[in-house]
Amino acid sequence: MRLLPLLLLAILTPAMDVFAQSATQLWVEQMYGIRIHSQAVLNINPTISAITYHNGWWSVDVYPNVEYAVTPNVDIHGAILLSYTKTASDFRCG
Repeated sequence: MRLLPLLLLAILTPAMDVFAQSATQLWVEQMYGIRIHSQAVLNINPTISAITYHNGWWSVDVYPNVEYAVTPNVDIHGAILLSYTKTASDFRCG
């Protein structure tokens, strides 16, 4: 039951701030992990972001990255960010 106050705080604090904004923002992110073998994992993180009024701004990002365990305490990471952003010519934030 100790977690209930923290959960309520986490839910209500962002909700109060939304009313102060002039636009609604939508962010959807997923993470997929594919184990290549016992020491390597390929992660793919697609993200869609948008400001929902006037179709003013949206973005699609894909972030593939690879982890390789050299030893139990040392990992090597490699990544690349692929991104596409669309902005209306008359878009103004705020």
